[in-house]
Amino acid sequence: MIDIFKIAGSPELNQKVKLEVSASDLLEFSTVLMAASREQGKTEGAKNTQDRLLTREETAKMLSVTLSTLWEWDRKKYLLPVKIGRRVFYRYRDIMEKINQ
Repeated sequence: MIDIFKIAGSPELNQKVKLEVSASDLLEFSTVLMAASREQGKTEGAKNTQDRLLTREETAKMLSVTLSTLWEWDRKKYLLPVKIGRRVFYRYRDIMEKINQ
């Protein structure tokens, strides 16, 4: 299969080009494109999970503690929340660090 990105980046081919593509070439291209897309989605999905914000209730349930305990941990700077307006959230990655300590 010819690498279309090499063709597109070639300055001498910076003009109109006609391509003839077989069904097998098109199928192979779509397979490669879908695999790359899935791989990119996996890495972005993992990143998004780590950046996720949890509510106080979700955090308390995850850590099996009460909301009062979360408030006390905030006061003692043990697990710091992220405040957005009047709402309080906790970073998933911060929670996981505390669990793994």
